Amino acid sequence: MKSFGTLDFHSGKTTDPIKPNLRSEVKIAHGIINGVSWGMMMPLGVVLARLRYLPLPQLLALWFYLHIYCQSIAYVLGIVGGGLGFYLRKQSPGGVKHTCHRYIGSALLVLATLQFLAHCLRLKKEHIHRVYWNIYHWCTGYGTILLAIGNCFKGFQLMDEGMWKRVYIAFLASLAFVAFGLEVLRWYLMRATKETSSANGDIEDKA
Repeated sequence: MKSFGTLDFHSGKTTDPIKPNLRSEVKIAHGIINGVSWGMMMPLGVVLARLRYLPLPQLLALWFYLHIYCQSIAYVLGIVGGGLGFYLRKQSPGGVKHTCHRYIGSALLVLATLQFLAHCLRLKKEHIHRVYWNIYHWCTGYGTILLAIGNCFKGFQLMDEGMWKRVYIAFLASLAFVAFGLEVLRWYLMRATKETSSANGDIEDKA
């Protein structure tokens, strides 16, 4: 027997469920958009911010714009993906609920919005309360990243996507490797700069 809708016994009204094909397309779009935005661009933006520690003049402003643009695009896409998620929840036949995934996604949107507001209210480096802003920015930022990664894995579990889960793990491992490489490079350049300065100081003292 073909079903034409869902009957609400309280109101006596019927509602037409979202078509299966359309629902699958929306679900795929939800997964792709959120996977790219929250799961990939957000962590990438954090790694790009590590460029500021490299003592290279050409990176003084570049890292900031790369970080901001990457995070901003991820935030906008994340809102779109989150909206699709709420739409899927509303149109789920039989009241299908993914409570944990939904709650994490909601918390993620809240934290990301707080992070966006932090950027809008960013204090100057010389401001007396800048240290508190840095703590706020750090906590909300890394909290967003942790929730984003965790919810991506939760999404893979719900969709039973083992292959894409392995691809995502490989991406995170590559990103971690790049971050580690940047830290090693930063340490090496700082040490080389310090040794050069020390050598120049010794020459001046002898002169």
